[in-house]
Amino acid sequence: MIDVHSHVPTHRDHVPPDELVVNDTWRPDRPVAATTTWADYAQAFADVEVSVAFTIARNRTEVDPGLNDAVAAFVADERGRRIGFLSIHPEVDGALDELERAHRDLGLQGIKLGPNYQVFDPLGAAALRVFHDARVADREWAASGASAHADGPWRFIEANHRCNTLLWDEEDLARRRDVPDSAIAANKRAIDGYNQRRNDAIESVDESLLARLAGVTLRPDAWHNSETAGAMIDRLSILALKSFHMDLQTKRADASDEHVAACREKLSRLSLQRDDLARCYDTLLACAADGRAFWRVYRQFKMYNDPALNPYLYGGQR
Repeated sequence: MIDVHSHVPTHRDHVPPDELVVNDTWRPDRPVAATTTWADYAQAFADVEVSVAFTIARNRTEVDPGLNDAVAAFVADERGRRIGFLSIHPEVDGALDELERAHRDLGLQGIKLGPNYQVFDPLGAAALRVFHDARVADREWAASGASAHADGPWRFIEANHRCNTLLWDEEDLARRRDVPDSAIAANKRAIDGYNQRRNDAIESVDESLLARLAGVTLRPDAWHNSETAGAMIDRLSILALKSFHMDLQTKRADASDEHVAACREKLSRLSLQRDDLARCYDTLLACAADGRAFWRVYRQFKMYNDPALNPYLYGGQR
């Protein structure tokens, strides 16, 4: 038996009487102790082979590293039977640094977010940033094809980010000078395919977001945003990739001091651009939900990828 959803106990050894909390609404048949110990967990999960354990970062003002430290200590007590997930609040300053620490230093393997408990917009820029950065840092994710979302906007947000990640690597490979032309041609064809799927995903993101806004009545003076929300998400995805790879350049031991300094300056500009775009994206969604802004899906119509539209493919007049 595998349990993929469990909470780290509130106390390690014992629960003091003045800290005991009992909830009588969680189950219809009996009250449930909301404060538990490691021994309580071990007894309840005696027949479970592997469990995923986590806490939820509810603090909306600052990072609490003690939450993830507690998860790591709890998992270490039964390593092999417990898998630890970290938790951060995506809107708190320093959340991404804590994400990296909890994954790299503590070895926590997944992320637990709960918009309803943590009170944040699951489609907001802060949530997007956590997703984009976590996936960019996982160098095996894009090629694996693993998908965590079956439907809704996040299905296409994920597909878009995967295509951008794969595009990044193909664009680097296409600049090689030490391989046959056939290898570069293969890179260019892969770029065409990923780019088409990337644009398809952008349009699907927009369609999903607009479907959620279908019941909103536009005000007569509603602002028409020329850039769609899906296109902004795409740009945020690309900025995540740029920031990640530029940061790597600042850490190169084989590069000159001038190169590192220049890359640090570029990274700072990318950070500002990312923050500005995130704010614009959140503003667009908020205004659209209130009927004060809208956008339309116009379609990219990539004619060169369509055999019926590219004259070099259908043999028509050039």
